[in-house]
Amino acid sequence: MKRLFSISLFVAGLWLGTATARGDTFELANEGKIEGELVNKTETPRQKFMIRTESGGEITLDKSQVLHIAVRNEFEAEYEKIRGDYPDTAQGQWDLATWCLKHSLAKQRQVHLERVIALDPDNKDARGALNYSFVDGKWVHPDELQKQRGYVFYKGAWMLPQQVELLEQTRKDELARKEWFIKLKRWRASVDARADKASALQDELLAINDPSAVPALTQLFNNERNMHVKKLLLEELVQINVQSATNIVVVATLDDPDEDVRLTALDKLTSSPNHPNVTAVYVRALKSKDNVQVNRAAVCLASLKDKSAISPLIDALITTHKFKEVSSANPGQMSTTFGNGPGGGGGGLSVGAKPQTFMLPLKNQEVLKALVVLTESAANFEFDVKAWKTWYASQKKPVNVDARRG
Repeated sequence: MKRLFSISLFVAGLWLGTATARGDTFELANEGKIEGELVNKTETPRQKFMIRTESGGEITLDKSQVLHIAVRNEFEAEYEKIRGDYPDTAQGQWDLATWCLKHSLAKQRQVHLERVIALDPDNKDARGALNYSFVDGKWVHPDELQKQRGYVFYKGAWMLPQQVELLEQTRKDELARKEWFIKLKRWRASVDARADKASALQDELLAINDPSAVPALTQLFNNERNMHVKKLLLEELVQINVQSATNIVVVATLDDPDEDVRLTALDKLTSSPNHPNVTAVYVRALKSKDNVQVNRAAVCLASLKDKSAISPLIDALITTHKFKEVSSANPGQMSTTFGNGPGGGGGGLSVGAKPQTFMLPLKNQEVLKALVVLTESAANFEFDVKAWKTWYASQKKPVNVDARRG
């Protein structure tokens, strides 16, 4: 009750104060503020600020002393003029709060609504406007009600403690990720500058076991041109052993232009603990429009030795791909170019030729090799897809056992 009485006196003071109308707010370089009216409004270029304060005095400031001017709008000026016309009664303060609402003066409205309930504690309209709730025979402030419901106030909003914990963890993770970008940038610079410390720098990288480092490691890997460093980064990504890191290594096995890097990535992947989602990625790649990627995926599946890939590999023994064909500029001649041929090379279109497309079935040697590996050479029907499927179906048939006694 004593606290409520103090607040009431404070609000009354705001209302009953006889200070002159406030002007704009001048925010100063020393973090101070001055309220008043700018006298030398037309000075150009501005060198100083001559301010008439609310007490009627004048202050002159150098332009370097003023950081920002918060200009009061026309309704704020009008409010200063009319607020003394409203009596300090519950009804008078309610009417002034209503005027503030109409003119979008939220802070001023809050002051007058608080004054209403100070004068009339059971005023339902003012209590409702301030979001009070009537619980167990008494008015409860909205903040107190939220606390009773188990909420906490966090960065301008009421949230459950679990939400705050999650947001805090997200904030900490983001800070950790940013720190790793800085640390790994320094580490990479040291690799070039300190060749004599190569072994120590390698050990320093491989000592990282923080998943927050994965985004920075990924960026470093994607931008790296030194093959030795690139292979080292692959080893580190596999070692961290989280899905986001594994994904980068898997992509490298399929898409990196350097064969040595692709094979290194595959070797690191297959020599590490099991990655249950990897096989599915390569199986999807068997359906790629790019025949080169189909065969690279088969190489990876052969190394993983996951027999669940046998059926998808059979389906990928022969795949059909789209190619482009154009007529040569010379009559009677034909020039054929492949968008993504079996070897991955691309051709060029003859000048002035009109491109045409056609579909071409291709036998995938790496797919056949993978099948032979995964079936442990139990069968080899070459590219006879039907024979492979018949054989595979026979392997899945249950064996009939006569359990009767002799």
